[in-house]
Amino acid sequence: MTWADDALLYLCGMGRDRNNKLAVVILPAPPEPDLITLHRQKEEYRERLRHERGPRSNVYFRPPHAEYTGKQAEEGEQEGKKTPVREGRFSLLLAFLEQTLHEVAQKSYGQPFQMDVIRRQIPNGWLFISIPQGRMKNVNVHDLLLDDPTLQLLARLVEADVQPYAQIMAQLALQDDEGKPLPDEQLEMREAMAQGLLTNSFATFARAFLPRPRQRLRLYGSSENHIFTLVKEWRWKGMEEQIETIRKAAYALARIAASRRQPVILYQLERVRTRKDLLSVLQQATHRLIGMDAQDMRYIPINDIEDLVQLVCKDTVPFEDLKNTIFVFAGVEYARKVRAKEKSSQGGESDA
Repeated sequence: MTWADDALLYLCGMGRDRNNKLAVVILPAPPEPDLITLHRQKEEYRERLRHERGPRSNVYFRPPHAEYTGKQAEEGEQEGKKTPVREGRFSLLLAFLEQTLHEVAQKSYGQPFQMDVIRRQIPNGWLFISIPQGRMKNVNVHDLLLDDPTLQLLARLVEADVQPYAQIMAQLALQDDEGKPLPDEQLEMREAMAQGLLTNSFATFARAFLPRPRQRLRLYGSSENHIFTLVKEWRWKGMEEQIETIRKAAYALARIAASRRQPVILYQLERVRTRKDLLSVLQQATHRLIGMDAQDMRYIPINDIEDLVQLVCKDTVPFEDLKNTIFVFAGVEYARKVRAKEKSSQGGESDA
């Protein structure tokens, strides 16, 4: 298909990447197609795709940071060198969209995005065609309607110099307890984040940050700052005081969990269904402060958790967004604190 039309987005790991067993093609497919408009859109973005023979994808991105080792370095994920997207269909489309918006922003010379300009270049409907590896080729087809709120969110992020795929998802890694890469789980995590963002499922995006048994999240570059901007623009725009309260309390929870390398409190967050459930978890967290090392206690202001309790009790605060925001910030801080403790135990400097 991509030989016949080089304006189609594709990802193919067959025979090249043991961690990618799918061939994916993405077609622009607006719900009310206008062939002339569609042709113009494809001509606009065709030149952004790589048209070389042999690569696993024609959508590339440039990682913003070079703090990579091991497999990531082997894959070419280093500053200044473009590397192909390899996670899956949602990551592929997200990387393409943010590159397109970035180029639109550059051509607008600092002027705010205009939706009519964006819509002239980005179709509002896409068709995913997935072909699995193996003898049985059960082709799966899914469509995605790219609605205005999602596209506006991506535009605001790009205006804020945040590219969600290149600067957040591609900057997150998963390792086992011995520090060895977990490539399969890492691809799944990144793809889940991209899916959550493009389908406006904050819960799907947020759950990817929660600690899992025998897995460690690693953050590179300035991804932590970009994550904060994304969450604020997505769910807390104009509510800076609330998101700051949630962030501080989530950091406190993560530090309690990281003090003994036992993230039981964070595991319990995933089972929270009601405000009462969340208050119970917060209460258990404060009980864990008893007997904690004085050095660790210095970095856990109990007032931050008390402020969150007050916020949880307000019916005007959207509970699901509050809970999922805790997932994100607690997962980020837990990963950072565990990494800092590892460096400290190895004789390096701790960034507590």
